[in-house]
Amino acid sequence: MTFQPLTPRLSILRLGMVNCYLYESARGPILIDCGNPGDGPKILAALQQRNYHPGAVRIVATHLHIDHIGALAALQTAGAPAAHMSPLDGAAVAQGSWIRPMHFAGPFAWFEDDINRRMVASQRGAPASIQPDATDGVVLYDELTVIATPGHSMGHISLYSPADGGVLICGDAAVHFTAQPNISFLYEDKMAAIESFKRLAGMSFAHAVFGHGKPLLGIADAAFRQRVARFTRNA
Repeated sequence: MTFQPLTPRLSILRLGMVNCYLYESARGPILIDCGNPGDGPKILAALQQRNYHPGAVRIVATHLHIDHIGALAALQTAGAPAAHMSPLDGAAVAQGSWIRPMHFAGPFAWFEDDINRRMVASQRGAPASIQPDATDGVVLYDELTVIATPGHSMGHISLYSPADGGVLICGDAAVHFTAQPNISFLYEDKMAAIESFKRLAGMSFAHAVFGHGKPLLGIADAAFRQRVARFTRNA
């Protein structure tokens, strides 16, 4: 299992149903998201293949959910530094919380209450070290601009780099399983999720990558705008 190049600076590590990314900044490597509990050895092995010690790798987490920060504490035990997160989601992760109650679209909606009870009761893990400084407009390591994209989680962030024609790292602000990207079918606030998606669609970027689904390489911003047009028609 290795980080596979997507652009000159960005590589993907596919961890089953979730992806994490390695961004090669001028100031060193940045890991974006950390997979599920148990993914720590896979991430460490992939970093080792690049000759990166975990202590030399910065970490940014897009949001608090278990499949994006599940291995964070294990990576920090191996020497990784505190992870940059939004203040809201970062405060939860620092206390070992991996979830807040969510709404479910489609076939999951009818048993939403039962799922939330189970998730809130069980989704806790080891507290992790967090830098809660990833607020809207902050530029991390001179290259990755933080974009506040609440909705899927209310402290969710996305990241943008102007390098390589423009790279958008969506986390779960968008997913890509069909011809066009879309909002996730899980969210704390659906209208906020749609507004965040529209904000991303208003930007210019050649490439977009997602926590779930295939990367969009090329004129990715056009695919976002096409989806927004469908939101408008269906309103």
